[in-house]
Amino acid sequence: MLMPLMGFTFMLIIVGALASLVAIGDPQYARRAPFIGFPSLLAGLGALSLCFVLGFLGMVLDHATELPIFSGLGFLFGYGVGGLGGAVAGLILASRHIRKANS
Repeated sequence: MLMPLMGFTFMLIIVGALASLVAIGDPQYARRAPFIGFPSLLAGLGALSLCFVLGFLGMVLDHATELPIFSGLGFLFGYGVGGLGGAVAGLILASRHIRKANS
């Protein structure tokens, strides 16, 4: 179950990186590509990094409190919050890029 979850995250990072390169380099697709590339790239990076960081902190709490629940909750919470936060940051970055390209 964990491998498809990680595969989806890495796919988001790869597709987002390629779409971001298209958005920066090709003026024909400069209007639409940022809204695909930047959010998917940052959503994948945010989900991957935050799930590992919160999973590690949860593992430390597991060993400190002898309750084996914090690492799973930290991983799941980090995956959701990191993905949503990265997508929002990507949309903000894309709107800034569009505004900069239009002026």
